Amino acid sequence: MENKKINFVLLITFVALSIALTCINALVFGDGIGLNITGGNSTNSTLNDTLVNRTIIGKVVYVVKNTNFIDENILLFLDNKNLDVKIITDNKIPMTDFEDYDVILIGKGKLRNINHIPLNGNVILMNNYNADYLGFVKDKVSRYAANSPLRVVYNDDKLKVYDSSSFSQGSPAMSYLYLSNQNVKENVITVAKVYSGGSHYLGDVVAYLEDNTSFSNSSVRRCFYGIIETNHWESDAELLFDNCVDYSMGKLKHDVKIDSTIQYGVNGISIKDVSNNVYLMDETATLECNKYYIISVNVMNIGDLSERVKVNGNIGNINFNDEKIINPVKSKSFSENVMIDVSPGDYTVNVNAMTQNSVDSNLNDNSRQRPIKVVCETS
Repeated sequence: MENKKINFVLLITFVALSIALTCINALVFGDGIGLNITGGNSTNSTLNDTLVNRTIIGKVVYVVKNTNFIDENILLFLDNKNLDVKIITDNKIPMTDFEDYDVILIGKGKLRNINHIPLNGNVILMNNYNADYLGFVKDKVSRYAANSPLRVVYNDDKLKVYDSSSFSQGSPAMSYLYLSNQNVKENVITVAKVYSGGSHYLGDVVAYLEDNTSFSNSSVRRCFYGIIETNHWESDAELLFDNCVDYSMGKLKHDVKIDSTIQYGVNGISIKDVSNNVYLMDETATLECNKYYIISVNVMNIGDLSERVKVNGNIGNINFNDEKIINPVKSKSFSENVMIDVSPGDYTVNVNAMTQNSVDSNLNDNSRQRPIKVVCETS
């Protein structure tokens, strides 16, 4: 009997030591953070719950149809960005307060309760069912596949986004989702386009949408991300997704400016006399009535996003405009052949460059002015 008591005490001691060592190991070697799962049969459970202090930079709610649609690669990616992630399933959407989160990430699967997700929240969409509700398309999302690993066009470069053309030998070709040119809404900002081997692009594989009008408190940012087969992501696909997350969290900026140092210009505006091909370099240029002059500015994109830029200009009642897409860290020249059809006198050439479908983060360098004097010959 005494031996049994001793053995029992030893057993209890061994179990206690094992538990203590496990806790110490978690404290020393653990590198994850708890990811709450709500929905289905699980409530307030955690994944990879360890006792490590980290600086959380934001909160994401990951919405899936059911727990079978949870993408572990997405969880790992967000965890590595120090984002606190809460997972909810479709049936829990109506009971969720989405205002508690910086970003709503909608994963694979058709959601029955999509209408309960508020439109005043920042959203990342990674499925082909809800793009119309979120304002990306008029109708539906398209799908593209090919016999070789898929690529996208980003900033004029062709990036490989999948490591294989199919999931396995003999299986159907791997695809990504895209917003077709026929269905995409006008205010959607192109980020990466379908590459099908030619110069004609079918639509947007990655796109941004910014709403600055419907909600007075702040801009609402949404990202459509169609490269959904995460097990086969190449590094460029990860980079595009990283940008998508940062955009939705408001970390990427829109910023264009008119270059003040344009060649043959004064205060950022160049004026060339078409009749003799001479640039006018006086501080106050003299222009003649009924003659043509080329007015030019150079617009630089110093922000993080590709921008559709519209340049508007005027000389008195003479108006001119042009529109182009400028990629980040790039610049483009805007020129207009203008006939001086105004009365003699002193005028100002006014030129303004504005991003379309977004708000420029610094409006102090979007406008340029140059004084001119118009003279007319008298008969």
